[in-house]
Amino acid sequence: MSEPVHAADEAFATGLREAIAARGLSLERLRAHLAQRGHRVSVATLSYWQTARSRPDRAASLAALASLEEILGVDHGALSSLLPPRRRRSPSFIPTTLPSRAGIGYGEALDEAVGRMGLTWTDSWSRISVHDIIELDEHGFARCMRAREVIQAQHSTVTRIPIWALRDDATAQYRIEGRRNCTVTNVVPIDGEPVAVVELTLNRPLPPGQAMSVDYQMDLSGGQAPMTQHLRSARTAVRELHLELRFAPGRMPRSAVQFVVVGEKRRTTPLLLKGPTLDVRHSDFGPGVAGIEWVW
Repeated sequence: MSEPVHAADEAFATGLREAIAARGLSLERLRAHLAQRGHRVSVATLSYWQTARSRPDRAASLAALASLEEILGVDHGALSSLLPPRRRRSPSFIPTTLPSRAGIGYGEALDEAVGRMGLTWTDSWSRISVHDIIELDEHGFARCMRAREVIQAQHSTVTRIPIWALRDDATAQYRIEGRRNCTVTNVVPIDGEPVAVVELTLNRPLPPGQAMSVDYQMDLSGGQAPMTQHLRSARTAVRELHLELRFAPGRMPRSAVQFVVVGEKRRTTPLLLKGPTLDVRHSDFGPGVAGIEWVW
């Protein structure tokens, strides 16, 4: 679950030690709290993390780290943002370029809208992690799309970032709002298309090298067709990409697959439908597109 680190990678270990000391919990208590949340992390592993002998690396470890941040009472991303970039495990599957907006067909229009806002997609900032939660009603319509992202400023202070909001049904009415550490200050719909560019203004300036968790939400109403796909594109690598679908009781799809598109390659994997939730995680993902498709 962990990867050896060098002495230069002690920022995460220091942050974890300080958070544990401030919370006043023993490693055994932390292990127990994590177990209650479904994460199997040993006391030895926690000890290794806080002494820089290893660090969270795989998807299971990163999922446990997100819960650990909650247990310790620190901001989401406060610890994960301290992790250094991980070494790639499948370099042969990494493209040299990513088509604008991941080839979903709106690239030029979205880029123009972002340019008119005086912004760029990722030149001055990057995403560390993304968690999408999609809630569907008893008719299969998307009613709420929530996103939590940990972002990090790169070369200059960041005060605004652009996102794009894609609706599966172009006829649905929508409203977008910031939920945590951000406010929606501009929405530019793309004429005739089910997509809009949204400007999020951060609640405080983000200096270079610092990270922040931002939450935003899109509420939908109306519509004429049930939702059948959700996707996320990553123009640069993200440490964790988490897609979560929550179906209404009694309205489950007949089948579902997860897919990944990188360059000209598309891979699909069947998903097992065990209950009203589909949960897909990718670690060290991008550039590329990841998503879930299903059949009613």
